[in-house]
Amino acid sequence: MLTVSPNNKKMEEFACSSDLCHMGHGTYPRATRLNDGSLLGTHTALQNGENVIVTTRSTDEGLNWRGFGEVIRGVGDIDNPFVIQLQNGIVLCAFRNHSKNSDGGYVHFRITICVSEDGGRCWKYLSTAEESSHSEKGLWEPFMRLAKDGSLQLYYSRENGCHDQDSIQRISHDGGATWGEVIAFSGYGIIARDGMLGLVEFGNQLVAVFETDEEGPMHIKSVISPDDGKTWAHRQLIYRAPRGVAAAPQIANCGGVLIAGTLGE
Repeated sequence: MLTVSPNNKKMEEFACSSDLCHMGHGTYPRATRLNDGSLLGTHTALQNGENVIVTTRSTDEGLNWRGFGEVIRGVGDIDNPFVIQLQNGIVLCAFRNHSKNSDGGYVHFRITICVSEDGGRCWKYLSTAEESSHSEKGLWEPFMRLAKDGSLQLYYSRENGCHDQDSIQRISHDGGATWGEVIAFSGYGIIARDGMLGLVEFGNQLVAVFETDEEGPMHIKSVISPDDGKTWAHRQLIYRAPRGVAAAPQIANCGGVLIAGTLGE
């Protein structure tokens, strides 16, 4: 784990351990706090050859979780779920929703949005933010946040080729039903694989962290937005592993201190 400041003037590395809380069997767990104070979690379960995006719920601050709902299931590459509750109580789940051929090769990529009107138990399709049938232009790792102006921001990774990937932002003004223009705010203009985005508010800024191979083996960099995601700048190095790689970062604001976690090898 890393303690960082947004201008990278101070950084400390430390190990973190705590009791494990079992959220369910599967991959890519994420959670959000609902308006009623409970936590709604989601992850991808593997059941009888199908990928199933399920929801779980905790009413004791994440100590215990129980199965709650099912967003979607299928035989394709369905994964990377992320849930968020809108101000009107509607819950959205964004996820990658890819089709493969009989040989296991990708033939179609999608970022799909589903909607729940009962707190995350029952779901239906809402929209497709982007899709592609190009074998080297995958779409990955969606993340959503509510902007201060009430709009919904969607972030995800978009491949331009096997050695190039950008971080993308799309904006919706109707609760995720339709999406605005594609904005590449990280990775644009360089050949590098920026991805696995994490984002947090810090004072009047947004801080985004991501993995990249811009300067050798995967390491962690960041960009900063001073205007709630309208513009991004100040690309800088956050962490480079002394050996191996640093990848798949996440970041949190803990009482005014930024904590970034990363997977290392």
